[in-house]
Amino acid sequence: MGKRGGPKAQPAPKAAKVKKTAAGAQASTGALAATAAGAPEHLQATSQVVSQNSSVLSKHQANVALVHADFGPDFEQQDPPTKSWLRSFDEAVAVADLKKHGKHTCLINAAWLDHSYSPCPSIPLVWRTVENMLDHYFRMPNNLSEQKLEVVVFSSDLVYNRLPTKGSWKFISAEEPVMAMYAAIATAVQARRDGEGEKTQEELQRMDDTLCVWKEKLLETQVDIRVVETDVQLQWEAQQYRENINQRQYLARTPVQRIFDLQSKSMQLGPHSSDADLAALYRENLRLSSKSEPISDHFIAQGLEVYRKAFAFPEILEVVMQEEEYHTESLFNGVSKLHAVVNKASTREETFWVISLLHHCRLTGEIKDNSVTSTRSLQGTQREHNQGLVDVMLYQHRVKSYLLSEFLPVICKQLTDDVRAKIRSACADCQAYRSHVGVGQAQDAVSLGWKSGWTAAADGVLVFFGDAIFSMKYHESMRASLRQAKSVEDCLDSESKLGEACKEVKDLLEQERLALAESNPAAAGGSAVPSAEQLVQESLETQSAAVQDFVKSRGIQSLDGEKIKALQVFERKARMLVQSNVALHVFADKEKELVTKIKDSPAGAVRGKDTTWVGIFVDPAHIGEPATAAHARVAPCNQKYLKNILSSVLKTRDPQQTSLHPRDMFFLFDSGVHTHQQKMLQCIMNDEGHPMPAHHTKVYIAYDENALRERRKTQRASLDQVEHLTIVTGEEFTSSMVQRPRRSFAGSNFGNVIGPVRLDAPGELWQLSVEEKLVIYGKYRMPVGGRPEIFYQEMVASYNLTALIDCQVADGVLASLAAVERLPYIGFCLTETHLQKVKEVIVCRVLKEMVRPNSKVNESKLVEILADAPASSTQAGGSAAPVAGADGGSGSSGAAQSVLDQFQAKLKALQGASG
Repeated sequence: MGKRGGPKAQPAPKAAKVKKTAAGAQASTGALAATAAGAPEHLQATSQVVSQNSSVLSKHQANVALVHADFGPDFEQQDPPTKSWLRSFDEAVAVADLKKHGKHTCLINAAWLDHSYSPCPSIPLVWRTVENMLDHYFRMPNNLSEQKLEVVVFSSDLVYNRLPTKGSWKFISAEEPVMAMYAAIATAVQARRDGEGEKTQEELQRMDDTLCVWKEKLLETQVDIRVVETDVQLQWEAQQYRENINQRQYLARTPVQRIFDLQSKSMQLGPHSSDADLAALYRENLRLSSKSEPISDHFIAQGLEVYRKAFAFPEILEVVMQEEEYHTESLFNGVSKLHAVVNKASTREETFWVISLLHHCRLTGEIKDNSVTSTRSLQGTQREHNQGLVDVMLYQHRVKSYLLSEFLPVICKQLTDDVRAKIRSACADCQAYRSHVGVGQAQDAVSLGWKSGWTAAADGVLVFFGDAIFSMKYHESMRASLRQAKSVEDCLDSESKLGEACKEVKDLLEQERLALAESNPAAAGGSAVPSAEQLVQESLETQSAAVQDFVKSRGIQSLDGEKIKALQVFERKARMLVQSNVALHVFADKEKELVTKIKDSPAGAVRGKDTTWVGIFVDPAHIGEPATAAHARVAPCNQKYLKNILSSVLKTRDPQQTSLHPRDMFFLFDSGVHTHQQKMLQCIMNDEGHPMPAHHTKVYIAYDENALRERRKTQRASLDQVEHLTIVTGEEFTSSMVQRPRRSFAGSNFGNVIGPVRLDAPGELWQLSVEEKLVIYGKYRMPVGGRPEIFYQEMVASYNLTALIDCQVADGVLASLAAVERLPYIGFCLTETHLQKVKEVIVCRVLKEMVRPNSKVNESKLVEILADAPASSTQAGGSAAPVAGADGGSGSSGAAQSVLDQFQAKLKALQGASG
């Protein structure tokens, strides 16, 4: 050891060196984070890159500390030896050359480089690349001459005829070769230490000789020193170095790294820059390799969208970086591939699911190479109805949700709570499944002791869940169901391979249940078997509020046990439909809580694009109730409520609140009080309290006179039938909207009149007593009567809304429409009681839609079940759900017609009495 560190150098104790190395790694991690945070604006890195690069650089710093400590305390100051083939570093000669020619080539000590420095801190590094270089170039002692290291000095440093302090030299060449060389030497040093007392003297001497050669290689590092003017030029030169690489393609930038670079440059240009501006910046400063993807406006738009929808979230980025270790063989070796995923996934959860499942299938061996993930395969072809691998995996995500939330607690209810909890935990996500069950070669290394004592049925359920959720085994079955627009439940009941596997699991559970009942009747539910009459009576008494009111609305007196069971199946379908599309929350006064709830919801994650829009509904009439004459008067505009919730919505779309999203559409209703419009517009403001730039379009809603008189209970001569609706958009309305005819009214969406709109009759509304309203609506006391469903249908169809954000749920009409249309929806209730009760109202409406002809969720079997049920003489009005017409629709047209008939009957009676 003294041979490497000098004649007087003594080897330090092993424990002391290891401790020093660990401390150095921690120090380097903190230094990197501080450096990134304090870097110039154009070099600042996102928090994700800081974390990733801290991990890589900390490993390198640990290796550097270990090597330098082993080679002696003066190693970092040693000069390179004099060689005939290339001159050693001489500061005076170097300064003269740099001033005259701008370039100088010489030998230096690699310890003079700044090993905590990265020329492009905004681009993540991958340690796997370092390992690949170590295997290819540094299995045996080798120098860095082939890697063509380029060191840079700033022109301002040459004013004093000196170069930077040794140990702080910056370089623009790739970091990985230097890291790989130090990793190889650190491995040799550690092996020498571990061999102390175990190896023979000859073996130890050979190790010492090898380390001496490694030391010479570090001291003979050939570099080209160049002059740069600014940090900006340094970064562009570093990127150009990567583009100029021809043979070592493993050092070229990957699509993932390019996306991070795009995001960094976009931040540099500012929030108001366009994709064309960013493309021009690259054209001016970078000459791309022939093997690199051209940086066009389209490429930039796709890359930035991938960053916003995927890389900005740490759990998604973690999986992407794990796949990034395959480098050119990565499944995501193209920006268009990543864009195909985020373009089809509607939410953060769905994006994470698709990306993690693709990586999981790579680990299991089901996906052999990246040919499976071509853009064409991911998106789907026209022949496949544009339903590719991403669509199938999104359907698989729905299968996962159904199996864990419906199948496991209901079909598998005979399994113990502990077993069901463990299955749910093991199937939470791909990483959890691998850690519980193991995949591929790592399967034998995973302990399955957590399944101790499980029955054959429990094992069968776990295996079935694993095949259905975390593999591609049943993709063809899912693809067929997807094309036929089948629900998950119908897919599992089909004659496909997935349906057969599901049936086998159900049979296994049934056999185990019968065996348990035979051996222990009490455990299987007791020996007393209730009569059919008792069973029906108990079933009728224990139905949910939604089912009870649905049955009442159909005028049905009673149902037998079989029909009750069949009805429960459709109730589960309705609840699953609501659960999949509708997110309800209690309004919170704290903006931070509202922002979190909106961000985490599917509707909050959707962004409109091209011809689709996200609708934000603002209706002040739903956020308060006058103390007197609530049926005719409108409460004052609650600006505090609106400012809180609208500011929260805006922050989820743009954290800086500088501009509206170009495909967000705000619907501001004034409920006939036209002074509300200006007050609502004042609530759309930036974080400084100033109005945000926006375009306003006014639409007039004309209501049917007779229905409006019935609602307001007025017979006066004059009546204002017009409500003003202000549509607020970030771009000019007619230039950004595609013209289309209205769905239920005359004219097109470019017109400024909607009507005549017929309100639901009071008997059709959700009605509650005063005491119940006080409990449900608390301090707000909001009137429950809302707008008719046909009006919301018109809004969704006319303006092509793809997601709905409702500032006040009210009576849930818009929420039930979202469930039927399968649109992501988030709405805010005023109290927890309001949330629970309106959820039953929404389920009841969905059930009514299932029996309405021509409905998107029509269930003919449900109609058949109810067709021959005994009807009551009169239909009882429900208190927990709105009572609609017999067809289960919204009842708006039928209600209005009944009001007109009543009015005409009264008119005829008056005419007969008068004459």
